[in-house]
Amino acid sequence: MQRSMHILAEVAQETGVAPDDLRGAKRTHDIAKARFIAIYAIRQALGLSYNQIRRMFDYKHHTSIMYAIARVESAPALKAVANRIIERQAA
Repeated sequence: MQRSMHILAEVAQETGVAPDDLRGAKRTHDIAKARFIAIYAIRQALGLSYNQIRRMFDYKHHTSIMYAIARVESAPALKAVANRIIERQAA
């Protein structure tokens, strides 16, 4: 859990979105993109299950996590940000 919080802090710094907003209910475009990046980075860096990530973000269905990951994988700019964060986690 501590590593996931560190990833959230990295995403917040990289995107300019407050860490609380990443796990909150706000759905503005910027916050949603940052949240998707955080979800993707946590999945890739930590290998958590969809359900573990779902609980962390207080989503009702694991398919929301699957959707977020698919969105990042299909958007090169989002994936580039996520990969920078993942690389920093590995270092």
